[in-house]
Amino acid sequence: MNATAATVVLSVLSAACYAVGAVLQERLAARTAATASGPLHRGHGLFRRGQGLTALGLNLAGGLLHVAALCYGPLSLVQPLGALSVVLAVPTGAALSGRRVARREWRGVTLALAGLAGLLPATTAQHPTAGPLLSLPQTCLLAGGCAATVVLLARNPAHSLRNAVAAGVSFAVGSALTQNFSVAVIHDGPGALLDPATALSAVLVPPLALAGVLLSQVAYRGGLGAPLVLITLANPVASCLIGLTVLGEHLDGGTPGAVCALAGAAVAACGVVLLCGRTTGQDDRPGTDSVAFPGL
Repeated sequence: MNATAATVVLSVLSAACYAVGAVLQERLAARTAATASGPLHRGHGLFRRGQGLTALGLNLAGGLLHVAALCYGPLSLVQPLGALSVVLAVPTGAALSGRRVARREWRGVTLALAGLAGLLPATTAQHPTAGPLLSLPQTCLLAGGCAATVVLLARNPAHSLRNAVAAGVSFAVGSALTQNFSVAVIHDGPGALLDPATALSAVLVPPLALAGVLLSQVAYRGGLGAPLVLITLANPVASCLIGLTVLGEHLDGGTPGAVCALAGAAVAACGVVLLCGRTTGQDDRPGTDSVAFPGL
């Protein structure tokens, strides 16, 4: 199995873990919303219930698979595959609710998969093989920018969509820092952690991951659909920008490859939006059950 194939397989498995975890988080958030008195209590609810602990375990497994994928492939390839979490969450959520997936959602799944199929060949960016990738000032700038963005977006916990974007940014910066120290350690061994930028990256990853999970838990109070879409879109957009501008990655194929990537991203985005469009219990064709995603 070559590096690109390994990256895709690990990323798909990671997306599956994140998808099931997101469905469990949304169901837990719906049950605890009425009794939670603040964002911290809503987040702490994730640690007090068996379903919440299962969701955390799935997020941890997804994170480990994500780290493994980043060891094989570039950030700008791994992160777009995270859109599969939306695709997988739709049938998973329907199955746990005892409902059938509507035709609208299946059309969204088809578009999302088609877009990803067109996106992957164009985004086989060059994977950095030497580290550290980030200097100490760059690491501090990324962390500081992430903190400022999260504070700005998440200062009002009632705005679930802002919390979702903040979660996506947290996950993206966490992934960038994960790749920074993982590539450095693979290249230079454990001694790479003596480099200040690499050590700081390793220290910052756990709180960034935890912040992303807690922010997404708060965001899911508005339903699974819209928050999951924004997390899924904000994460790869921010990651690609970081990868292409800071980590030294670049797309293969030149201008045609970039055009293909943009086209694939647009198709995938249309599919994701269609997946989480407003549903009212009936699809656009009679006799079809629908999976309702509130909060849009």
